[in-house]
Amino acid sequence: MVVYRHHVFIFSGKVWPYHISTVLLHHENLTSCFNNAQMNIEDYREYCLSLGADVEEKLPFTAFRYASGVLAFYVNGHMFSFFDCDDYGLVTLKCQPARIDELKAQHSCIGKPFNLSPRYWIGIDTKSAPDELLRELTRDSYEIVKAKYSKQR
Repeated sequence: MVVYRHHVFIFSGKVWPYHISTVLLHHENLTSCFNNAQMNIEDYREYCLSLGADVEEKLPFTAFRYASGVLAFYVNGHMFSFFDCDDYGLVTLKCQPARIDELKAQHSCIGKPFNLSPRYWIGIDTKSAPDELLRELTRDSYEIVKAKYSKQR
């Protein structure tokens, strides 16, 4: 339901400025614009933990002042995802090297990882990445690390 009030409109319980409403009302799939809210930090954490009973979360860098808030997710004792709890703007994930250039070309939200080799890792801008892409690449990262390190155990 769309309700107009003094140069703003209300849709899905959210208040939107009029200049945005003019653009959005002409969008063919209006509902999808509003229902595609970005995954927040807690949703992402829950998603990582739901990937398997073998997933662990840790704050591995508490001894380092600038990385003390980094939350990492592990499978088979090896990291597959991490982000800074104080700034949930970038998630770093393991990626197949052959896919990295293709993903960067297709998605502007994919760039360099935080403090790891860009040959094996990618960084995803959580503010602009579609939720489905973030979920897909997180699952891929989990599967890559799980497959590699389950063979060694």
